Amino acid sequence: MSFVLTMVGEAACELRVSGQISLLHSVSKTANSPINVGCRGGGCGVCKVQVLEGTYKHKPMSKAHITNKELARGVVLACRIIPTSDLTVLAIGECK
Repeated sequence: MSFVLTMVGEAACELRVSGQISLLHSVSKTANSPINVGCRGGGCGVCKVQVLEGTYKHKPMSKAHITNKELARGVVLACRIIPTSDLTVLAIGECK
């Protein structure tokens, strides 16, 4: 199963992503990933994104990188979410 990922902002693009692996893992398979790639396991926070539309399942995220308020606004780590529908996303993580 795959879904359409629409990136907005500086990294604007549209990609097909898997509904079976993390969003970061799926987009990092492309030549120019629109999401910053760091540790891939939730420890660095560079893949922080805001999901503007769509649904996803998420694995636990470190409170050092994602607060409860951010989570409530759809701010997540791309390495810790798996899409369950088409997504519209804004990349907000910074390279370290």
